[in-house]
Amino acid sequence: MNRTLCLPVAEIISGGTKSEFYSALRTSLESSRVVANLSATECLRQDVATTAEKCSKLYTYPMASSQLPGMACVVASVCRAVEGMYHRDRWQVRRGLRASRSYRSYPWPLLANKSTTMLRVRDSGEWIEADLRMSDGKWWTVRLAGGSTHRDQIRGLRTAINTTGIGDSRIWTDRKHKAIIGICVDRQPITAIATKSGVMEVASAIDHLLVCTLDREDTGFAINGDEAKAWQAESSRRQQRLRQDRKSGVDRRRSRESMNNLSDKMARRMKNHVHTMSAQVVSYAIRRKVATIRLDMTIKSYIASYQWYALATAIKYKCEDAGIECIDATQTITEPDVSKPHVYFKLAPLTGRVKIGLTAKDDGSRHGSETDSSEVLVILAVDNQPKTKLRKQERHYHAIFASHRLTGEWFTGLPVITWLRAVGWLGNAGNLSQISQVLDVSQDASRDGHLQPDSEGCGNSGYPHPSQNAAQVARISGFAPAALAMPEDIGRY
Repeated sequence: MNRTLCLPVAEIISGGTKSEFYSALRTSLESSRVVANLSATECLRQDVATTAEKCSKLYTYPMASSQLPGMACVVASVCRAVEGMYHRDRWQVRRGLRASRSYRSYPWPLLANKSTTMLRVRDSGEWIEADLRMSDGKWWTVRLAGGSTHRDQIRGLRTAINTTGIGDSRIWTDRKHKAIIGICVDRQPITAIATKSGVMEVASAIDHLLVCTLDREDTGFAINGDEAKAWQAESSRRQQRLRQDRKSGVDRRRSRESMNNLSDKMARRMKNHVHTMSAQVVSYAIRRKVATIRLDMTIKSYIASYQWYALATAIKYKCEDAGIECIDATQTITEPDVSKPHVYFKLAPLTGRVKIGLTAKDDGSRHGSETDSSEVLVILAVDNQPKTKLRKQERHYHAIFASHRLTGEWFTGLPVITWLRAVGWLGNAGNLSQISQVLDVSQDASRDGHLQPDSEGCGNSGYPHPSQNAAQVARISGFAPAALAMPEDIGRY
């Protein structure tokens, strides 16, 4: 497997002055940008020209080859990359879900293969030097940045130099217009430990980002990640301020620029946080000589908008480097589908109250915010009904639990939860993983983590058979069913 080590250019050793180097770099980046946009346009033209559902083979090199005479290898490299990205976006582009890509900038390829050499990296002892060639055809020798800031990159690069593991790389400029070289190297696996044994459970939790537990110990190793929550809260607050400024007409261009800068900063922070957290997990597994990691990322409420998929991916490839087996045990339970009109049952976890209300909005936006509760409510169940019958159905449920009403649409939680279990509705919105954070749902899900929507005894209406109500309710939580009106009693109200 390969990885990219990014190092800034610290000094120009030979080939010209610093200003000449950056002038040549800007010219090269402009050429690669033009080639990338021509290739993207040609991909769209060739795709529109065919009526086949299956994407035909795209070949855009002839269209862009005239832009860089004598640099056919660079043009081919850029075209192949753009064609690959178009293939990934094609389904959405063909259905109008997104526009075809356009490139404001594109890195300059530094090829290092058998046929073409545009990059040579060597270790001079005190620092790392690189010889590179750009669109002007000249060879430039530069010194790469070092020090404690880039200690890990330098260590990996020296290992790659000794094992001749340098591959096709690229160069670009960052936000501060400083040249950055991304060197592709072969990832070297960590020497396997002969005494590895045991399984470590790595699971997301309600109060922690991750909790690592060993099968031979009672206490776990918690990774909190509180700084990510603080970053997201601060970023959301500042973004909201900037949106208000834009709406009021206060320097709209500068407000938009500030919002983009804030988003970029947050993305960089989260990317670094993902790698830091995954390194903590794998380092702990190495110290404890664990043979297998069982990864469960089902619960995502600690930081709802965290990059959970990126975190799982980082843990997996770091485990592969360390020679540790990683088993993905995340439950594949879909998120609630509340896009149709329905009556909902929502739980306030801290107070134990349940709200029974309705929403006729087709986009499910009713659940985006709560105006009558300071808690984050959990959807226990939904009952989809036509818009004309929503109010009638809501009154039926209010009548069922009339003796347990607290105020308005709020009711005592235990009778409602017991009734939802009895009729087999608990989690029927598909969010059993969310409900499991506040309730014990071991009896409401299969061993695969999926819902059992067709529980025994339920008819098309979703209610259990009348003969099963009393026994089923009594079996669950020990709640006395005599005080609870069941579906067959709805007609009495």
